[in-house]
Amino acid sequence: MEELALQKNQKCLLVKKILKNLVSASNKLAAKIGKRVRITMSSLSLFLITPLWGFISPWLFFNGWLSFLGMMASLFFLIRRNISRRQFICRFFNMLTSMLFFFALLLVGFYIFSHHLSLGFSPTETVVFTIFATGQMCLLVPNLSVRINKILDCNHSLQNK
Repeated sequence: MEELALQKNQKCLLVKKILKNLVSASNKLAAKIGKRVRITMSSLSLFLITPLWGFISPWLFFNGWLSFLGMMASLFFLIRRNISRRQFICRFFNMLTSMLFFFALLLVGFYIFSHHLSLGFSPTETVVFTIFATGQMCLLVPNLSVRINKILDCNHSLQNK
């Protein structure tokens, strides 16, 4: 367990080192150009990491939620005896794997975002995250009914085979 914790710690230190090198390289470039612009770690997180995570996290949540919905739809069709057990098992475990994958990525992402990078605690970071998450949700919600129908149609097409 200690080796795993040490590996995680080394990876976090590597990520921080890469980000610091990126900041120092951009500062050197700005100095060569002659501008007085200084890029700090907080501005890099504000303009790069926080918007990116704000855009990715709703997508991960919606895909995990749709996988859960697909599992429940498969179970419903099995109870109604519209699909065979073999089809149910394939469909159910496919959706279960997808759900676990998306929710695990979401949890790991928030853990890295808040504990290792110490982001999301300032009001500005929270506002930037919320703006990008809301923008992504505005793109995802209109297609939600189409994706739910696709899940149900897939289960319906299984019952005809």
